[in-house]
Amino acid sequence: MASSRFLLVVLILIAGYTFISNYTLTRGRIARANGQHLYLKSALWGLIFFIISYHLQDKFSDSTFFNYTLNLVPNAFQDEIDSLTRSGFLALFLSFSLLFILQLPIYWSSYAIEATWIDRQLEKRFKNRFINSFVKTAEALWLLLQYTGWKYTQWVERASLDRNPVDELLLDAMLDDEGAIMTCDDNGKVFIGFVLELPDPAQATSERAISILPIMSGSLCKEFQQLHITTDYSDAFFPFLNNGIENSDGQVGYDKSVIIYTKKIRILRRFDVGMFESFFKRRVCACGHDIYLPKPHRQNMAIATSSKDG
Repeated sequence: MASSRFLLVVLILIAGYTFISNYTLTRGRIARANGQHLYLKSALWGLIFFIISYHLQDKFSDSTFFNYTLNLVPNAFQDEIDSLTRSGFLALFLSFSLLFILQLPIYWSSYAIEATWIDRQLEKRFKNRFINSFVKTAEALWLLLQYTGWKYTQWVERASLDRNPVDELLLDAMLDDEGAIMTCDDNGKVFIGFVLELPDPAQATSERAISILPIMSGSLCKEFQQLHITTDYSDAFFPFLNNGIENSDGQVGYDKSVIIYTKKIRILRRFDVGMFESFFKRRVCACGHDIYLPKPHRQNMAIATSSKDG
């Protein structure tokens, strides 16, 4: 009996830990928790699954299919297991099932939005009125699925940030088509570009990094802390912008990206490309140097934006 109770405790902990360590909403918070909090949260979530499983077992005790499912694992081990332990196995099953249901829209939304082949098929029109109506209905359902999955993914990702202002700024910049950011490290090195990937909340603080598609880079004037642009990357990825920043494989030009470790960022802010182009690009710093002076200097090189129209 003691071994059965030990197995029950293990099942509850595994059920809770499996869910909270893999669900996007809780995965980052668990990574930042210490050992004691991790055990407590795993036990709490596992206990919730266990209580639900216990009531389900009591309610559907007369169901042949339900009883067969509960006894499947005990039968595999050729052993008799009490009702509490069977509820523990059911709690583990519920944990996996709920995790699959909640994570499916997140994985599906990234596929659905990029599934251009399906979009092209649904845009076709046919002479037959019935087939045409069926295709239009399928197209509406497909768009609804895309929109719902994308909005749910946005909500989960924002909630998982736990109101961290830095991560929220990066997320807003990534969702904004023209949301450029400027980063500056301890040495005054500046990168300006568009966020491609957010830092993984499950990683250690020392390993977290962001990926950006750079527009320009430079440094801050040591004397006046004024931005000096020394490199313009427009000619390196401007062809990608005309095609939606995608290469032949349909992926964003990650080979042009820059990886920046968040622990080295001293300044992080939104960067208004239009305002810089209109008011600051042709100004001179108080130290006497031009603010925009890429090498080699290109007078006619326009600063790239994230819009498809360039």
